[in-house]
Order: sequence, then structure tokens, then C-alpha cells
Amino acid sequence: HGAASGESSAAGAKGGTALGEVKKTQPTVDVLMRAIRDPRHLIFSGMDATAQQLVCDCMFEQQARQGQTVIKQGEYGDIVYIVESGRYEVYLEQAGAQPVASYEAGDSFGELALMYSCARAATVTCTTPGLLWGLDRISYKKIVQQAAASSANDLEAMLKAVAPLRDLDARQLMALTHSMQIV
Repeated sequence: HGAASGESSAAGAKGGTALGEVKKTQPTVDVLMRAIRDPRHLIFSGMDATAQQLVCDCMFEQQARQGQTVIKQGEYGDIVYIVESGRYEVYLEQAGAQPVASYEAGDSFGELALMYSCARAATVTCTTPGLLWGLDRISYKKIVQQAAASSANDLEAMLKAVAPLRDLDARQLMALTHSMQIV
């Protein structure tokens, strides 16, 4: 999988730690934040501003050259990509040699394999050289866990301020907090 898909070289480009920050220009940050906030990208939906900023900070750069297979259908995948520039065509083995979709600036791909630890559902090939930003599964999970913990703490503090709930012990308050869903 490594060389063909570009994921091995991308993982090395991160430079180590899962939540390690990579320096980005303001135009790049703007593209990434627009994509992260875009409701079409379900992987980032429901994240608060802090979590969205962490996603942006944790993304690593990957140059894409014409003809490069970025992800390959059927292979294990643990990176989601946001397109800063270039054009990328999507192919399904069952659809033959014709592309079924394409991605350009602001689009993302690779979410399903990252979120569900499953094989890649399609092959994505670079048709116009460009720049991708990737987020690995470990960083994504840490961000989601941090956001959930922060949200639970905020909810618990709010519940403690409600008069009828003040007599609940810590275990009961935690159970109530974990049973609630913010919509």
C-alpha cells in the first residue's frame, strides 16, 4: 500500500507526534477552515471551534503529482484529505475506467476509511498537480475525545447549576451527563 497510495510518505511528513502542529500560511488556514466548517464534510460536523482549530493545526502537507494514486480502493486507509489545490478523479473498480466524481479545492476524501477503520471505497488519482492536507486517525480520535470530554465537563457544570439537580451525587450527575445528547 505505502508507495502507491502515498500514505507512507504522508505519515512521515507529519514529523512525529499525532497532535504536532505544522506551520501553515494564512491562505492555507483559510482554505482548511472553510473545508472543516463545510457541512458537506460530515467527519468534522458537530465539532466546536476549538476542535476545528485543532484539526487544522494537526493537518500535514502532501504534494500530489499528476498521475499519482493518492488512495487505492480496497487498501487500508487511516488518513482523510482536504484538497488545497489540484484536481483528483475518483474511480470505482465496478465502474470501469471512467471517473465517477472529482475533487477540487475545498473538497475532502478518505473519511469513511478513517472513521470506520475499513478499506478504501474508491481509488483517487491526481489529474492536475496540487497540494493536499491530511489528518491521520490517531490525531482525529484524540481531537474527538478531547472535544467530548470538554463538552461533558461543560454540561456537568451546567447541570450542577440547576436547582433540582444540586442534590445528585457525583455518580448520578455523571450518569445524567453521559445520557444527554446535545443537538
